[in-house]
Amino acid sequence: MNCIKDTVQRLPVYSVPQDQTVIKLNQNESPFDVPVELKSRILERLHVQAWNRYPAARNVSLLEALAAYTGHVVDGIVLGNGSNELIQAVFSAACNAGDRAVMVTPGFAVYPRVAAVLGVQAVEVPLLPSFDFDVPALITAVKDAKLVIIASPNVPTGISITPEALERIAASTRALFVVDEAYFEFSGSTAIQSLTRHDSMVIIRTLSKACSLAGARFGYALTSPSLAQGIEKAKLPFSVGIFQQVAGETLVRDRTFIRNTAEKVIAERDVLFDELKTIPDITPIPSQANFILMRIAHQNAYQLFTALYEQGILVRYFDTPALRSTLRVTVGTSDENQRFVKILRSIMVQKRRR
Repeated sequence: MNCIKDTVQRLPVYSVPQDQTVIKLNQNESPFDVPVELKSRILERLHVQAWNRYPAARNVSLLEALAAYTGHVVDGIVLGNGSNELIQAVFSAACNAGDRAVMVTPGFAVYPRVAAVLGVQAVEVPLLPSFDFDVPALITAVKDAKLVIIASPNVPTGISITPEALERIAASTRALFVVDEAYFEFSGSTAIQSLTRHDSMVIIRTLSKACSLAGARFGYALTSPSLAQGIEKAKLPFSVGIFQQVAGETLVRDRTFIRNTAEKVIAERDVLFDELKTIPDITPIPSQANFILMRIAHQNAYQLFTALYEQGILVRYFDTPALRSTLRVTVGTSDENQRFVKILRSIMVQKRRR
């Protein structure tokens, strides 16, 4: 007897290749690990923690560090086991089964997935052919929604929505309005100033990207104190363990580490973008994140994905109608990016000669 509901059974398994034997540029991870001295500082603090006790539900020291980093009030910060937990929490807090949640497509695959699990209707507003946001269509779609969730920069396109456009959309709905700023440190663009004007707005961020902490799973949300309480109720208790809390606080307090890491990635991204523009049949999309989506002309994108993998380069292929002619590459180290460009150029030149 199968006890799993149909909406969950119909979902594909969420799986992304984890091959560490190749140059891995497929998951938008930081190419730079946490420095040894910071790891040592984290481990020293963990050494004196009581591991037999549950973690603090509201770690004051960590919340104060996040408040100092973001400029937001402590009472309006929610901690999460990665930003994915907070995404699930806002869906759970705002939506009943059958309610409408508005998002864009192509967009972050977790949003419609969470909606399906919870029985929420995912209203996916297509991006424009340029991959820019269709603001008039979003304004129309959000009018009777219970939740609106927009990633800026968007995944997998890397394009941000302007603060002015966000304001227009937010003013058109009474829904819980969520802005996913996972790549904020690379774009420098944020909706945080809108929090005071829209009491139904939530900003979600993560330490997985610019803080090199994807392996530890730590994220946070910024909102009004009253909404923060509601989102907390929708989360599982004690979901953020002592390792995430100590590591998160240590890294957030080290502004130099975060700034330097983000700046290195941005510099590499810009070099990589310029190199991709010189490769035949490759059109990179300008990105404000730590990845670049590229259109592939006169070539099957999946075959190109496979050819790159066979030569030791793992990028991301999306088997969806809007993205089948694209590949996405995460910005790596200088050596990784140069290797990727060299192999990609060789493959594309050879294809043209045939």
